Amino acid sequence: MEEKGLPDFIRKIIRMDGLQFQTLSKTRRIHNGDTVPVTKIVKDLNKICSVTLGTDTDYIACIIDLEGRNCSSSEFLNDIQRNIENSETVIGIATRSMENWLLGDISGMIQTIRPCSQPNINKFSNPEGIPHPAEREVKRYWSKYKKTRDGVKFLAAACPNEIEQKCPSFSRFRAALAAIDLVE
Repeated sequence: MEEKGLPDFIRKIIRMDGLQFQTLSKTRRIHNGDTVPVTKIVKDLNKICSVTLGTDTDYIACIIDLEGRNCSSSEFLNDIQRNIENSETVIGIATRSMENWLLGDISGMIQTIRPCSQPNINKFSNPEGIPHPAEREVKRYWSKYKKTRDGVKFLAAACPNEIEQKCPSFSRFRAALAAIDLVE
């Protein structure tokens, strides 16, 4: 069963600490397993942009999991950006997965959806350094976690400043958003 990556495409940004994120009315997905070629990811993203930009939104922010790819997040980002057909798309590459970012604000996660067991907050001081898939770590405390349902809720409630302090890849994504004047 192929993992399809983060299904969140963010349109306007959720007002919280200077950023606002609002998911599109219909969640869009792209293929993004670590074996999916960049050309397929770009093709899916360009298709979504062609039907969304100008009708549903003026900008698209896309978060893609790096997962187990054998390259750096900046190399992966450059490979994708070289082939994007518009300048209204901002790409964020989550080092490993979106769950690493979410664990950067573990307190916010606990407040958003009550965990089935209490996580040790100190364990998540460096969420990008978790040595195994972070989704497994999330499911340890939220056993019914679904990326398409709960991941969106967690991301919408997350404090960007908390995540940015612990996740350099989120900081780069936030800077890219600020560069297109989405931050008011």
